[in-house]
Amino acid sequence: VQPLSFAEAMAAGAPVVAMDAPGGSDMIEDHYNGRLVPPAEGGAGIARCVEEILTDPARLPKLSAQAKLWAKRYDKPVVVERVLEVYERAIALAKDNS
Repeated sequence: VQPLSFAEAMAAGAPVVAMDAPGGSDMIEDHYNGRLVPPAEGGAGIARCVEEILTDPARLPKLSAQAKLWAKRYDKPVVVERVLEVYERAIALAKDNS
């Protein structure tokens, strides 16, 4: 599960703060392109991480740059190329099996 809103936010340079659960942990690398919060910490953990990002002048630009870089894997040309590769492999397999 990969929430589109996470990819959109990262493409805009916004590091995402999310729960460390499927969806969040599929897209976010803690301290690299955003922050993951243990579910037991709930909203307080989210607030803590957001505050850490906003109050550390060096952290936000670094996370923002990495988020933009990470989101490029969802650019249309990249996704189209990956889909075409899947179809090409499927066609090749079908030919080999016939």
